[in-house]
Amino acid sequence: TEGEKWQFETDTAPLLKDCASLLSPDASFMILTAYTMRLSAITLQHMLRDAVSKPGTIDCGELLLQDETKQRPLSTSLFARWAS
Repeated sequence: TEGEKWQFETDTAPLLKDCASLLSPDASFMILTAYTMRLSAITLQHMLRDAVSKPGTIDCGELLLQDETKQRPLSTSLFARWAS
């Protein structure tokens, strides 16, 4: 509807559950990346764990780029990955 605003913090969990329901029985992974830095990688990990009911492991962290001086990595986004 007009004026409706999608909020990552509240709208991602239901979307993830819908995506997880589409996984084939022999699915081997599902990846979530987020470019909002208001959350933590651990939060993404919990969101993915709540969405995927299949057994497996969930890793999470930051995606980084190395700056030209190789002195300081630059954070670009967060990720969480479920793998069977």
